[in-house]
Amino acid sequence: MDKPLLSIILLSYQSESRLEKAIREINTSLDAEGIPHEIIIIDDGSSDHSYAIAKGLADKMQNVSAYQLARNYTSPMAQFAGLEKCKGQCACPVPDDGQRPMEHIIAMFRLWQQGHKTIIGYRAERNDGRINDFFSRSYYAMMNTFSTINFPKKAERWIPDRPE
Repeated sequence: MDKPLLSIILLSYQSESRLEKAIREINTSLDAEGIPHEIIIIDDGSSDHSYAIAKGLADKMQNVSAYQLARNYTSPMAQFAGLEKCKGQCACPVPDDGQRPMEHIIAMFRLWQQGHKTIIGYRAERNDGRINDFFSRSYYAMMNTFSTINFPKKAERWIPDRPE
C-alpha cells in the first residue's frame, strides 16, 4: 500500500523574498521524515514577482505547482483554492513566513496518520500586542460560540484523546 500524500498549501502574498527558503525548508523537513508530499503554492494576487518565482520553482521541481488568484482574496480564500487543487489525502495550509514550524506540521500529520480527522494548530503563547491579542481572543471566543468544535484558549494544551 502506498504511503498517503501530504498536500502542503503554501499561502503566498508579496513573497518574492521568502518563497525559495520556504520551499527548501518544507522539502528538507518532509523528505527527512519520509513523508510523500506535494506543495501547492497559491499566490493571493501579489503585485511583486512572487508568482513568477513560484512558477519557476514549479517548473524545476516535480512536487511543486503554482497558481495565482486574480486579485487578493485573503488567506481563507487562498486556502480554499489550494484545497481545490491538492491531490493529497491530508492537506495543511502553511503561511510562507515561517511562523508555523515544520516540526508542528509533522506532528499534526502523525496525529492524522493515527486516525484523527481534524487537527487544529495553535500558539501556546501570544504576545502580539494588546490590540492583536484582544482581536485574537475575540475571534476564538466567537468561533467557540458558533462551532461544534471547541478551539483551545490561550496557553491551553489540547490534543484529541481519540479518533472521531
